[in-house]
Amino acid sequence: MFWYLSFVRPPPSLYSTSDRTITTSVQIANDLRTESREYSSTKLTNWRPSVEYKALDIPLPPLRPGARAAEPLRVALWAILESMVGSQMNDASSLFRIDLASRTFGSLPFPVLSMPIVFTAPNRTPKAKVTKQEQIERILLLPDISGNSGAPHEHRKSLVIREQTSFDLDKKLWDSGIGLSSWISDQLFLGSTQSSNVTITQAFRSRMMSPEALEVVELGTGTGLVSLALATLFESHPDKPPRNILATDLPSALTLIDHNIKTNDHLFPSIQIESGILDWEDESAVSAERFPSGIDLIVMADVTYNVDVFPALLRTLRALLALAVSQNPLGGMSRAPPFVLLAYKERDPAERSLFDHARQLGVLFEQVASIPGAGGAPIEIYLALYFNSDDQIPKQSVWGMEGVI
Repeated sequence: MFWYLSFVRPPPSLYSTSDRTITTSVQIANDLRTESREYSSTKLTNWRPSVEYKALDIPLPPLRPGARAAEPLRVALWAILESMVGSQMNDASSLFRIDLASRTFGSLPFPVLSMPIVFTAPNRTPKAKVTKQEQIERILLLPDISGNSGAPHEHRKSLVIREQTSFDLDKKLWDSGIGLSSWISDQLFLGSTQSSNVTITQAFRSRMMSPEALEVVELGTGTGLVSLALATLFESHPDKPPRNILATDLPSALTLIDHNIKTNDHLFPSIQIESGILDWEDESAVSAERFPSGIDLIVMADVTYNVDVFPALLRTLRALLALAVSQNPLGGMSRAPPFVLLAYKERDPAERSLFDHARQLGVLFEQVASIPGAGGAPIEIYLALYFNSDDQIPKQSVWGMEGVI
């Protein structure tokens, strides 16, 4: 699991320059914000769990010469080790980025940025407009295009992901999404050979980085992080083959997904990524008309938190796989059936029943990686082999590669 820095009491959206401090409250908690981490001393205060909601006064930096009174500022929070104090502190901008390629990825709480705070002249801030912020942002640093994970951050692409500060679960970053984005970066971009199932992983990498067109659909995308990470990594392909990604969720999530797509679309100009509604309870949501070009990859990150939705999820998964195979019969098809990529973190042992149910549908999930994070349950990465439960597809030719199965 991972830990997240966040604002219990976010800073205001407007502030008067006559006030020389910003008051806020901070916590370090898990992705559901249901479990807090014990605090050690920080540069802001000495914390104990019993005083987690203590208000903190953050002094404002002096205004730059010639700066306008209304110039916005942000509050950035990050955690560091004592060994990092010194030279590395000279580059603070690298500290509030989540480095997906770092060897110490996930060992410290993930940093956070407030939204811009607009400062107005003294006594000119209408009290009615002084509202607490309802959104935050996190910046995720991807590997360098040359494959050099140690390249300076300014030469590497950064995804900016906005979250809501409310308790809406579909509007936050979750452990599995961040862990899967790191694994994808490691496998597709850096070409890592570390895997508990090298054969499947190599087949996946070969397929994803092939010069052929690819169609990707993500289920339960939330903030859109994994789809955006995929799009940014696909952009590094030297031949720029067509890559189309559909990031799906319920209607309530679409506004945030669309914002994050628009914010980051400069990172992947040749990739087509769109948001879409896909309600697992809607049996008519999967159709040939909606997926006319087939499906090559189905992505799922942290979709197992509620066992009550498993029947709907599995029905949707089967419909997508059946559609993909029917559109690409093995009799003369040019591409193999789709991969299914799943990131999972156990919250309840009953969730593991998903793997048995999926097997009955002809979907064999094989674990290829385990990401420990900062302790607790790790993020498990799985790739699925779809062999069709009716045995209409010869197992030895599912991937079109001798010896993959």
